[in-house]
Amino acid sequence: MADFPSTQWHLVRGTALSQDDRRAAFGALVEAYRPAILAYLRARVGVGDAEDLLQSFLASSYEHAWFARADPEFGSFRGFLLVMLKRHVGHWREKRSLTTEVIDDESTGLTDADADPERAFDARFLMTLTAQALAQLRKTYVARDRGALYDQLLPLLTSPPERG
Repeated sequence: MADFPSTQWHLVRGTALSQDDRRAAFGALVEAYRPAILAYLRARVGVGDAEDLLQSFLASSYEHAWFARADPEFGSFRGFLLVMLKRHVGHWREKRSLTTEVIDDESTGLTDADADPERAFDARFLMTLTAQALAQLRKTYVARDRGALYDQLLPLLTSPPERG
C-alpha cells in the first residue's frame, strides 16, 4: 500500500485561500496524496470502484473545501484524511445498497412476456422504492436495538392481505 506523504500544512491552509491559490494548493495535495488515497480505496472497495470513488471524493473535497478544515492542533492531516475517506466510503456504500437492490420479474409478479412495458416499469419502480424504505426502516430498528422486532413485523409488511 502507498504511504501517506509528510504533511505540507502550507498547502492544506492554501485550500482555504482565493480560487487560484486554492486550485494550486489542492492540485499539489492531490498529486502528493492520490497514490495513498487510491491504495486505501482499493483495499476497501476493490479495484473496479476505487477510481470512481477517488474522483467523487476529490470532487467533494474541492467543492466543500474539506481539506481547509484540517487543523494541526487537532491531529495529523493523515488522520483527518482517513476520517474523511471512511465517511465517504460509508456514504457511498449506504447509497449503493439502496440503489442496487436486485428485483426480478418473479418478485414483481411480472412473469408474462407480453406484460405492458409501462406496467412493468411501474412495478419495478414500486418494488425498488419499497425495498429502499424497508432497508431504511430496518436500519432504524437496528439502531434502536429493535432488530428482532423488525424481523417479526417484516412478514406483516411484505405479505399480501388475506382478503380485499
